[in-house]
Amino acid sequence: NAMMLVFPSLWYEGLPVTIIEAFAVGLPIVASRLGNMSTLITEHETGLLFEANNPQDLSQQVTALKENMSLRQTISDASRRVFELEYSDESNYRQLIRIYEMFVA
Repeated sequence: NAMMLVFPSLWYEGLPVTIIEAFAVGLPIVASRLGNMSTLITEHETGLLFEANNPQDLSQQVTALKENMSLRQTISDASRRVFELEYSDESNYRQLIRIYEMFVA
């Protein structure tokens, strides 16, 4: 029932499982523009980004998402699609099989 996930990490995260889990349930994300967060999240498509260590920017992004139900729904729908295409069991299985096939003569 959450409105959004706020992910204010100061670390250069590798592949934050919390973000993938948010995608899985279509939960909009506001995350630090740092490391892989800015690679995983397409701004205004699958979430919003803010400058790390900038509470004003964080507040602006959270407020923008909180006050714009249409943007939240757009991000929610896109996040779920990204999960299905890139992170679902089926997608991971297809990727793994492609990798195996690369090494089979």
